[in-house]
Amino acid sequence: MMLRHWRTEGTRNRPTGRLAFLRYTSYYGYSSIVNHCWVSSGVMQRNSLSSLGETEMEVLNHVWELGSATVAQVRERILATRDVAYTTIMTVMKNLSDKGYLEFSQKGAAYEYRPARTATEVRSGIAQSLVDKVFEGSTLQLVETLVRNEDLSESDLTEIRKLIDSLEEKDGNRD
Repeated sequence: MMLRHWRTEGTRNRPTGRLAFLRYTSYYGYSSIVNHCWVSSGVMQRNSLSSLGETEMEVLNHVWELGSATVAQVRERILATRDVAYTTIMTVMKNLSDKGYLEFSQKGAAYEYRPARTATEVRSGIAQSLVDKVFEGSTLQLVETLVRNEDLSESDLTEIRKLIDSLEEKDGNRD
């Protein structure tokens, strides 16, 4: 698609800058709001919900399950569901190490990777980012969206109620 021009459609002020909604107009005259970006110090940046991509999360999940793993071990597990090149997994694991999610040490000719952050830490960070960026900091809006839009079974709802009760109990013991 060839773009004729971009323009800022609107902004919302945030402590870290302004949230800009972009509108593009194509050469064919179509116009649409396509994305939102953070505008900070006059520089527009794409607003990503997470610094991790799908494949990075997939690799991290396998490393968390294994405790520590080589590229070959992670690739073998991914091959059970889809075809992927060894070099792709090697690059993803190196990138995860560079981002601080994995640590590695050399074991003979191979590198062995282990988590630098726990699954709980990473998932909590991603969830908080989602709440902040999509639900304007409201955890209640996130939970309401999940409960109203997901096909939750009676068993799921019972488990959620139990979790809330146990958290309230825990908080009550702190007072």
